[in-house]
Amino acid sequence: SYAIHLTIDQSSGQTFAPIEKVVWSETKSAINTDGWISTDTSDHTLVMSDSGQSGALLLQSSRDERVFVVVGVHNWVHWCDIVTSISPADSAGKVLAMYYDDGEKTSVKWKTLSEYSVRSAAGTNFRVWFEVAEGHQLTAKFSIG
Repeated sequence: SYAIHLTIDQSSGQTFAPIEKVVWSETKSAINTDGWISTDTSDHTLVMSDSGQSGALLLQSSRDERVFVVVGVHNWVHWCDIVTSISPADSAGKVLAMYYDDGEKTSVKWKTLSEYSVRSAAGTNFRVWFEVAEGHQLTAKFSIG
């Protein structure tokens, strides 16, 4: 099994809070909310039974800006990504599904990125990275600023 502890660090002028949490199990080809353990809005742990799984948080700011962050393990290697400009009509499950079953973001998990950063159209900087990237107990940070 794997666990990814994800800490959110916010230094922007607006506060982002999780509005949806989802988990993908490639073996079950299903999306659900099981697997996320959260102690508060900035401290989350994703528990996965095996490689081929990922979890994502959809966050929304006090100004209605939305961002999607995903972390997971694919072929026994960690990976991460960020998607900005999420429409209110798009759920976290809909965005996460794009990484599987030949969706438009399938290639991202094969890149097994340890870090990814992007600036949104609204000018907010986002960065996700793994601080502990080896073994089965992984640690990642998500910076908003």
